[in-house]
Amino acid sequence: MKHIIVMFNSLHPANYYTRTGNLRDFSTLVRSKSSIAKILVFLAVFILSGSIPSLGSIIQVKNPGEGNDIRPNLEAAWERASAGDTILLPAGSFSFSSRILFLTYERPDVHIKGAGSGSNGTRLYRTSETSEYMFSVNGGGQNLAGIEISNIWFQGMKTRLYSGDTGTDYGYFRGIQFANSDFYLHDCKFQYLSNRAVDVNHPQERGLGVISNNEFIECLALESDGGYSKGYAIGVGVMNEPDTWVPVSAGTDMFLFIEDNHFSRVRPAVASGHGSLFVFRYNYCELNISSSSFVDMHPASPTWVNSMQYASRYCEAYGNTFKATPGDDYLYIGPNDGAFGFRGGESLVHDNTFINYPDYSIRLEFAGGFDE
Repeated sequence: MKHIIVMFNSLHPANYYTRTGNLRDFSTLVRSKSSIAKILVFLAVFILSGSIPSLGSIIQVKNPGEGNDIRPNLEAAWERASAGDTILLPAGSFSFSSRILFLTYERPDVHIKGAGSGSNGTRLYRTSETSEYMFSVNGGGQNLAGIEISNIWFQGMKTRLYSGDTGTDYGYFRGIQFANSDFYLHDCKFQYLSNRAVDVNHPQERGLGVISNNEFIECLALESDGGYSKGYAIGVGVMNEPDTWVPVSAGTDMFLFIEDNHFSRVRPAVASGHGSLFVFRYNYCELNISSSSFVDMHPASPTWVNSMQYASRYCEAYGNTFKATPGDDYLYIGPNDGAFGFRGGESLVHDNTFINYPDYSIRLEFAGGFDE
């Protein structure tokens, strides 16, 4: 049986996301009353007129020329955009200076789209060492307006990955930050972003967003002291310090969804901090630093990490494949620490595949707490 999927600009991905042609988990398809209203309006216009309504303009980002800084042109396109518009980046490789702040409560449901994440697509890369995020997205207060970002290759400067490798040892390149914003991030590539390729700070009461069909590769740097950078592919936590242990409703849409991604040479795939709420499913994970888990649930650390009173809150993980780093790989720097490292919070783990883990696949550890 074929499925007819209707997609249009003004909805962000969690509202129309599909996998392998089949609708999956209706709660992740429709996540807001406003989006339901848009669907009803779209269907009403289609039924009455027989034509597909236009729900947003196309804004072309001016091509600055190969190798030149595209940030000012993208920022100018954002300033011209209205709710529901699509901003198209040209194909090519472009340097990217500083950062852009996208205030989605001013322009909700804009789609920023490149020409693809491959060699013939849109590549945005750093030319100097900076800890600034390339994109910073802010939904503002409780408005939680959304954005869609797709088909872009985000790249830091080439980092040194092993002794004798070329590249910088800078350990703080960063990609995209989402703060109190719903979002759909898909079909992108993240490379050489040695300290948080993607960072998600959601409200205390619920997770937000979908991270789907992306590639996270070589998001590490071998630093001058001989150790590796944090290298988080994805960091997850609450926007501000939590003040309560939020009740969890498993199987609902109250989570960040991380799904159908490829993680390779990262540390870890997900580092989750205080109050984080996420689902990790259908991902393929390989070649991490062997002493770090792919999914790391951080503990409460009130006496040594910014007085964090609460641990990671909840993770559900299923349908993933985890492949242990072999002993002859340069990222094997000690015993394999398992695919999961649970040091705080609650987790439901089921129906995953673990390949070649010599000792254990899941590590449970009592950690954090107050010093006596």
